[in-house]
Amino acid sequence: MVEHDGRARRRVFVVEDSPLQKVGLVDILREHDYDVVAECGDAAGALEFLTRDHAFSLIMVDKQIPEEADERPAEGVGTNLLLTIGKTYPFIGPLVLYTALNSPNLGDIQRVYQAGASALAIPPGALIEEFIKALELVTTGHQVLSPLFKRLGVGAVNPRNQNPLDPVEYYCARLISEHRGKEGSADKWGAGMSVHIIDEILEDIYEKLGMCIKGFAELPKDKKQLMLARWYHDRAVESFGTATRVDYAPRKARRQKWPLVILDEDEMTTL
Repeated sequence: MVEHDGRARRRVFVVEDSPLQKVGLVDILREHDYDVVAECGDAAGALEFLTRDHAFSLIMVDKQIPEEADERPAEGVGTNLLLTIGKTYPFIGPLVLYTALNSPNLGDIQRVYQAGASALAIPPGALIEEFIKALELVTTGHQVLSPLFKRLGVGAVNPRNQNPLDPVEYYCARLISEHRGKEGSADKWGAGMSVHIIDEILEDIYEKLGMCIKGFAELPKDKKQLMLARWYHDRAVESFGTATRVDYAPRKARRQKWPLVILDEDEMTTL
């Protein structure tokens, strides 16, 4: 474990796919006495590198990076990478999700908190002095949010604002919403995914949304599928971000990792 004092807390790993953004960030860090000893441009490469060397006191991950070196950057990949790092290397840190283009959404903020990470948004035109000051707070154990989230009062994970669906269910909701049915969802998921498995996932989705959305439980199944698509596009993406590709995990394993969050009565919304 790396101690977070003196020079030790300055050993940095940067994951950024844009060469221009990477050079700018690395130059700023080095000018302010951070020792950037490793750089990477994709999630798979970063995880592979960490198997050889994970003695970093600070890991900075861009919000939009590719899964693999030859792929295009995708929304949510950086957030998922931080979650994986946080689970695989629980004593590493701090971890930072950043973006040079916009602010993380509420789902990003919650998920990096769940990974034990700090969230640091770098808005366009941010003063270098302000960025370094925020980074100094991060390296001394604080969690730093963008001004947008400070205004919203999001200072920690609020269970009432958490996504009621686990990652597998949320990805299934996305596929149902975008491909108009269970068959299209199973085909898009791939890897031998069957409509039977989709049905099982949908049972859990409907049960959870029935607890969270007033009137949902009483709808017939065809209406539930329609309302699920509407909920995903109109409400969920804005709050939790776009559901990203995940591998299927059985119900038992998912329930151990992703506890159900039930909204309070006054938090329920009507479709």
